[in-house]
Amino acid sequence: MFREFFTDGGNIGVDQLDGICFVVPISQARLTQTQKYIFDSILAVFGRDVEKNIYILFTFSDSQKPPALSAINAAGIPFRRSFALNNSAFFVRPDPDDLTRKFWIMGKSSFHKFFNDFLNTKPVSLSLTKEVLQERKQLEAALQGILPQLQNGT
Repeated sequence: MFREFFTDGGNIGVDQLDGICFVVPISQARLTQTQKYIFDSILAVFGRDVEKNIYILFTFSDSQKPPALSAINAAGIPFRRSFALNNSAFFVRPDPDDLTRKFWIMGKSSFHKFFNDFLNTKPVSLSLTKEVLQERKQLEAALQGILPQLQNGT
């Protein structure tokens, strides 16, 4: 399904990639195996061409230095920029003297910075990615064809 989305072409497929956002809770000191797998899979599919289009979005920020940033760096995950976001105040009516108001302002500012930076990314063409995915599909089909012969020892 993933392969089909990027290789169908026309109005269905995707010709370019503007950005990839990985969302990680800010307090997470270590990446999970699932997160590592996702990061590795995305990089394996798109290659190093997309490194300048990867963003890390840290959630539940309270303006501290993100502990999860150390985990991202330790895993060697390349990224353009990271943003600490807090949207806890977006769904409540803030009282002008309330702490919620401060979180509202902080969240709005963080999202504004992220979207401004995102608007300045240069899209990456996925033509080469499509070719690689098609070649992988052909190799998989060829391997499926010879696998029974290998298993039978012929």
